[in-house]
Amino acid sequence: MTSFRVYGISGAGSLVVEYILALAGANYELICLEKEDRDGEAFRRISPAGQIPALETPEGDTIFESLAITIYLLERFPDAGLIAPQGHPQRMHCLQWLSFLSSSLYSANLRFYYPDRYGPENEVRSMAQSERRAIYDLIDAQSLPYLAGETMSAADLYLYMLLMWDETLDEELASRPNMQRIAEKVGALPEVQGVMARQP
Repeated sequence: MTSFRVYGISGAGSLVVEYILALAGANYELICLEKEDRDGEAFRRISPAGQIPALETPEGDTIFESLAITIYLLERFPDAGLIAPQGHPQRMHCLQWLSFLSSSLYSANLRFYYPDRYGPENEVRSMAQSERRAIYDLIDAQSLPYLAGETMSAADLYLYMLLMWDETLDEELASRPNMQRIAEKVGALPEVQGVMARQP
C-alpha cells in the first residue's frame, strides 16, 4: 500500500484527518463505512469500539481516535507547519486546544445529535446546546489570530471540523467575530475546500 487509508463517514470526525493529510501533501483514500461495516469483525480489528475515524498507514499500521490520529500525523509530517517546533509555546497551546476541543466540543456535539444515547432526549440536547454555546463563547474570547497563537495550527482545523457540524453555524458565528475569523481563514484554504468538495 502506497497511500494512507482513512476510515470514516462523509463529513464526520474523519474530516480533520483528511485536512491534515491534504495539507501535508500525502496520498490517501477515504473509505466510508456503513454501520454494518463498522460493527464487522474486520473493522473491529482496526478500531475495537467500531468507531470512526481510523487510519491505516502505508506501512500497514493502524490507529483510531481523532485526537490520537491528529497527534500522530503532526509527528509524521512536521514540515506541514501545523504545529510549532518542540519547545515553542505555540506547540503546547496547540496540544492544549486539541485536547480541550476533543473532550468538550466534540462531546457536546455527540450529545446534541445523538441524545438518545445519553438519556432523556430533550433534556440532553438542551444541555448539550448550552454547553456548546458556552464553549463557543470561550473560544471567541481568545484575542489571538488563531487558537494556538499567531499562525494556524491543527487546533484550528479541528475546530473547523466541529463547527461544520453545527446546522445553525451562521447564526452562532454572527455574534462571535473572533471565532468567525478563524473559521473563514481555515475554510478558505484550497486543501480544506478540496476535502469538502470530495466528500461523498
